[in-house]
Amino acid sequence: MAETSYFTNDLHEALLRKSNQEFGKIWKAKFPNAFADVVQVDGIADCDTVATNFARHFESICKSSNTDRNEALKAEYKTYRAKYFGIPLTDQQAFDAELLSRLINNLNRGKAAGLDELSSEHLQFSHPIVVSILVKLFNLFIFTGHIPISFGASYTVPIPKCDGRTKTVSSSGPELIISK
Repeated sequence: MAETSYFTNDLHEALLRKSNQEFGKIWKAKFPNAFADVVQVDGIADCDTVATNFARHFESICKSSNTDRNEALKAEYKTYRAKYFGIPLTDQQAFDAELLSRLINNLNRGKAAGLDELSSEHLQFSHPIVVSILVKLFNLFIFTGHIPISFGASYTVPIPKCDGRTKTVSSSGPELIISK
């Protein structure tokens, strides 16, 4: 009981301090290879079959029991959604140069550039007029309620880890292979 309490308190403290490395070390010490032995679900080892079974299960339990009521609620939602314009904007919700400068200065350096080929260093070492332009741009986004689709575009580069598990990507999607 003392051991469980010790690890539980340490995990809790690591979370409060937001120390990912410390939390990870404590977790691995308490629960070594917690998922390494899971190779079957309901006696099935094929990942595609397991995923299909999960999809069928949740599809069957997440259906509406009353389709007429479901369609009525959907129509009511669409009516309310069409009339919704949000809370009126105030000056407190607008961006200002001080806020944006602080946010830019707190960006981590040494990270990869985005699709626009800009890194945090580009913004941090740019002319101060760039902050003013970005403030105007972001306030226009808020005022018009429109954000260009390209602002949500990104890419992720997977980094394989050598911890006994390997991830492979096939044409049908990611697949987790647990090796021993």
